[in-house]
Amino acid sequence: MKDSDASLTYRFRADGDYTFVGVLAYDSPDGIVQVTRTSEGAARVEGARLVLKPTRAATSRRDPSDPQGDYVARPAPLTTERHTWEVTGDVLALTDKEGLKVTYERRSP
Repeated sequence: MKDSDASLTYRFRADGDYTFVGVLAYDSPDGIVQVTRTSEGAARVEGARLVLKPTRAATSRRDPSDPQGDYVARPAPLTTERHTWEVTGDVLALTDKEGLKVTYERRSP
């Protein structure tokens, strides 16, 4: 494994709901630390803005150097996200309010 790796996946459904899974993994002296964030809720488009309003969100952590601090599906804040969006071919680009732009490639289910 590299020093760190991240996987971010959104699934948007025709009914306006979305699901998100984000996994961050990085090396530590005792093994790989993994933090997972999940959320689901309603997605809507307001012009050039994509608004994601979660109805459920959770975070999990696994750290081999601190196993007593590990947790699974701990409830996370239900914070509405707003992104500027654009689509080019099979690529969705989301830009947050700080200007951080993340691109996602469409994959077949």
